[in-house]
Amino acid sequence: MPRILTVDDSAAIRSIVSKQVKVLGFEVDQARDGVEGLEKLAAGSYDMVLLDVTMPNLDGPGMLEKMRAGGDKTPVVMLTSESKKGIIASVMKLGIDDYILKPFKPDELRAKILKTLKLEAAPAAASGAAPAASGGGGGGGGDLLCIDDMANVHKKLQSFLPESLSFTGATSSAEAIQACKGGEFKVILLDTVIPGVDSAVLMQQLRALQPGAKVVALALRSAGESAGQGYDGLLGKPFNSESVEDFLMQHFQSQDALTCEENRAIASAFHGSEDGLKRYFQRLEQLMSEFVGKAADACHDEVIFDMRAVPAQPKEAPALVMAVDKQAKNFGMRLTLVGTPEVQSVLSGIAETAAVPFHTSLEAVGC
Repeated sequence: MPRILTVDDSAAIRSIVSKQVKVLGFEVDQARDGVEGLEKLAAGSYDMVLLDVTMPNLDGPGMLEKMRAGGDKTPVVMLTSESKKGIIASVMKLGIDDYILKPFKPDELRAKILKTLKLEAAPAAASGAAPAASGGGGGGGGDLLCIDDMANVHKKLQSFLPESLSFTGATSSAEAIQACKGGEFKVILLDTVIPGVDSAVLMQQLRALQPGAKVVALALRSAGESAGQGYDGLLGKPFNSESVEDFLMQHFQSQDALTCEENRAIASAFHGSEDGLKRYFQRLEQLMSEFVGKAADACHDEVIFDMRAVPAQPKEAPALVMAVDKQAKNFGMRLTLVGTPEVQSVLSGIAETAAVPFHTSLEAVGC
């Protein structure tokens, strides 16, 4: 199994990278700067290093130079912001295999990892492909396990899901139990009507095997809300974009839409149709409200909101910033934004948001 080292002074970025490495089924280790990264390399063997450019004590190029000078030829992929892209040309001479710009999409990061390791596909459990109807549930866990006796249901559901979400399908109770024994899932979708299977009994078995997972009922819309009783939610069939986006917002984006570290919050990219944008911004506002309150409770003077992955919507983006800025001021804190030039252009056209300090990189705010 490949073993990867992520070196970044941001705990939030290390957490995001580690999650995607684990989705691929690989082992991951973390280091906070170049000094610690070299110590990790000296103590163990790694198949690849994901290396940030700007770090205290010893930055990415400095660590890379010491690696190559010491004969360490471990493949390296640099993580950098657009403003630091010029550094890539100089470190190319030291032998990096590739680079990726921050903020990055999860599927983009996974693709870079697989390319660098010269692997054509991820392990079966994390590849994002549903097992065939006769193929068994596999192992390794992931984001979503869908249990339905009809393989076409898996195929149709996947057509609505973002590529960044790992998907495992099972067409029988045996396959489902096998998959649950192989790894942890965040959410389990269970069809309430499977021939020859008591779904209520199977649900209890799944809860015993996966105590940390949400078990959501999968039923025909005509069955009504009662079909979801005893479950952690209900997703109706046939699927449509709105119902699937609501499902994702409730069970995935509620956890992943915002990554928080001390007084810094990083928004994740939006995945879905135009109809889901409103719900995305509403969820961000809710999560930022909770985050600002926690930052105030920890006696921080400033809140940093990294919006680089947030779409530059002319109405929703300013409304979000105004809501967060108002709450920060209520607690006596100042709000600082990090975002793309497109978001900056949208905010600069409105007096209330133009006054909020804005930067295009985390480095500019000392992160």
